[in-house]
Amino acid sequence: MAPLSQEDRDRILSALDAPDSIEGGSSVLKFDNGVAYDGELSNGRFHGTGTIVFPEGTVEAVWAHGVASDPVVTFHDGLRFHDDVSWDYCTEDDQRFQSEITDPLLLQDPVRLRNDGGPAAIPQGTYDIGTGFLDIGKDAVFTYDGKLIEKPSEALRQWAVANCYVATGAQYS
Repeated sequence: MAPLSQEDRDRILSALDAPDSIEGGSSVLKFDNGVAYDGELSNGRFHGTGTIVFPEGTVEAVWAHGVASDPVVTFHDGLRFHDDVSWDYCTEDDQRFQSEITDPLLLQDPVRLRNDGGPAAIPQGTYDIGTGFLDIGKDAVFTYDGKLIEKPSEALRQWAVANCYVATGAQYS
């Protein structure tokens, strides 16, 4: 998810400072970063039933003056998370991807290294960390299409070396 633009931040802050600038009732608010809110508003805040729609999923909740109660998160692959239900996805006991739960692997199927069937094409010698790749030589994390995300922490570097696949040409090892 892309961060909010300064214009979106200013629009939200000005709405909170002058709540009457956003009408009450049911509305759709669209932000420059692709996120939208579809639901009820009161005094410029999410209030009542509403859904925040992200490019990769949604958050449905009943809102009280901007605070969500009992949110349900639905990821792009259909996996749902709800606070009052024990989270049994990707645990120590069951490390399957959501796609393996909804479409189980058969014995003759190739191993899945990623939920989307991957692996992603990443440069040789880099680590696939799930949200992009870590290039230790450049001390940077990149998106799969090569855009710089961040400088990795020491903890991330150690975790990647210990747990992630490293690209060694056409194959992962």
